[in-house]
This record gives sequence, C-alpha cells and structure tokens, in this order.
Amino acid sequence: MKRQLFVVGVFLATLFCGSVSASANWQTACDGKRCQLYQQILNKKGDRPLSMLFFQFLPKNDDGADNTRSKRQIRGFLLLPLGLYIPNGVSIDIDKSMSLKANLIACDVKEGCRATFEVQPATLSAIKRGGKIVITIVDAKSRKSIHFRYSLKGFSAAYTEFLRKI
Repeated sequence: MKRQLFVVGVFLATLFCGSVSASANWQTACDGKRCQLYQQILNKKGDRPLSMLFFQFLPKNDDGADNTRSKRQIRGFLLLPLGLYIPNGVSIDIDKSMSLKANLIACDVKEGCRATFEVQPATLSAIKRGGKIVITIVDAKSRKSIHFRYSLKGFSAAYTEFLRKI
C-alpha cells in the first residue's frame, strides 16, 4: 500500500510542476553481468526518483556465444510514473533537433511505467553533442503534457567511462 501511495504521489508531484529537470550528473552502475549509464530526476526534496533515463548494451542475439561490445547494441530505457495517457506514448526530443518515440513495455504499481528506445549511431552522436533530452508524456486524466528534462552535460565523458567498465 505504501508503494502504491508513493507512485501516486510521484505522479501528482509532476502534475503540479508540469516540468521537472535533472542535474548534470551521469552515473554508471554495474552488477557484474551488465552496466548501465543513468541519470534520474528526483523530487524537490531529493529523496525520491520521479523518472530515470538509462542506457545499457544488450546482446544482439540470444545465443550468448559472443558478448563483445562490437556485437551488442545500446538501448535506452525510461522509468516513468503511472497515469500516463498510453495512446500518446512517450516522446523523446534531443535538443529539438531529433525526435524519437519510446515503446512502452509495461506499467505496474510496483515500478511505474517502463519504456525503451533504440539508440542508432546518429542518435548516440546527437546525445553526445547535445545539451538536453526532453521526455514528454501526457497525463491520462487532464491530458496535459508533462516534461522531464535531462541535462546532457557530462554525458560524453560519462559514456567513455561507461565503455571502459563494460
């Protein structure tokens, strides 16, 4: 029940803001099997995540034969609050010069909504030289847009470090 209230609270916080931003802090987390490069947007107190954007390398095939970076693809993932209007999906804008759509994977009370997007070489290049990524969802009840703004400051250096760890 506490988790449900937290997720509802996270979503309501974004409704009042309409737009929230992340600091210029990219981090890498590894668990022995995989690493992810991520940034999260926290609530105003800084103690709860509202949204998370992260990147991971995934195997291109499921046979597990060769897991080298050259044979893997990078994917982008998003964790978002519940209550988004699914027909509008999730929009991604990189410095207003490149627009993408993320595919919703699932929404549940435990984790909120998860979405993913393919990161082509041109997309990665735009992210590396960009200033910000804006993730846009639409509230299911009010039909108002909610924007999550992620700074790309320091992304290129963090990506280089990320590549060293995988």
